[in-house]
Amino acid sequence: MNKTLRVAAAQLAEIPSDLTGGICAQSVNTLMVTEGESGKKAAERLLEEIKVDAIRQYSVSRMLVLMRRAAELGCDLIVFPELALTSFFPYFYIASDQLLLRFFEREHIELGPARPLFECAKRLHLSFSFGYAECANPPSDQGNGRRYNTYLLIDKEGNIYKYRKTHIPGFDRPRAGEANFQFERNQFHPSQEGYPVFSVSLLGKNQGVPEARIGMLICHDRRYNAPFLIMGMQKVDIILNGFNTPFNLPFMSALDKNVYRFHYLPLQAQAITEGTFIISSARAGDVFGVRQIAGTCIIDPNGEVLRKTEVLEEQLITAELDLNLCEMVRSQKYWGSRLEPHVLLKELGRLIG
Repeated sequence: MNKTLRVAAAQLAEIPSDLTGGICAQSVNTLMVTEGESGKKAAERLLEEIKVDAIRQYSVSRMLVLMRRAAELGCDLIVFPELALTSFFPYFYIASDQLLLRFFEREHIELGPARPLFECAKRLHLSFSFGYAECANPPSDQGNGRRYNTYLLIDKEGNIYKYRKTHIPGFDRPRAGEANFQFERNQFHPSQEGYPVFSVSLLGKNQGVPEARIGMLICHDRRYNAPFLIMGMQKVDIILNGFNTPFNLPFMSALDKNVYRFHYLPLQAQAITEGTFIISSARAGDVFGVRQIAGTCIIDPNGEVLRKTEVLEEQLITAELDLNLCEMVRSQKYWGSRLEPHVLLKELGRLIG
């Protein structure tokens, strides 16, 4: 059976400085830590200058351009990065809930600022995927809702499939004298929903109706074996991964020296182990004074990097995926019939007490 798809990985570039105010996250965080209450107020005034709604509009406008280009190239699916609408705001420590929630979507995603993406994709008959900051239930007097780092896949019929990030890296708050660089743990709740794999019909223009088993990860999730194993046990064909990864990690010089090796090699190994394609999309260039590595890539089940880009600007890379290759690679594991999940469960139970 013909199960060939053409896919695009869309790398977004930095946000224009007139929208960010040219504000550097490190400077804002230093004010928060070293200057007491006056520093906190000064930092919050700087954060208020960031034109968050305008950033959303700009990001959506660039995503629309890339969608149209992908459609012209005959793509069935386009994949965008983590936090695509706002760029990676967790580089800031934001103490005020009011300021923080400016970066979150608090209504149905298809009805808010991202609505043009849904409308464009429907016109183009294109599936798409992107990440955003989700306030899962509206703020109230009792609290500000559950805040998730969320990733979506939308098929050509408009059906929405959702994954919420499990592994939340970074720090809770900045500390004087420590090399803290991002604060996801202060801003997002970890999801307990696991790693679903969805059967998605990606309707090709000149082909049948290839059905793909698709899962999603977000950035730091890719540093762990378990998500890939769990999705592999569900016979995943394609894993979508949106990420933001910086150069010059202050606490890990070894990682910085091997930043691309540490990015591609684990993905290649997991692709081979689970017999899956991996599409990984980044934002590149400067984000609030932090330089991103790019590294958008498409990897096949044999671990071959079909396409990649390390250019620190907007890029669109494409590849054809033959989903039959997934079954061929998985057959090396005897179609999973020799897997012993009860042994894994026993060992996990022993390790976590």
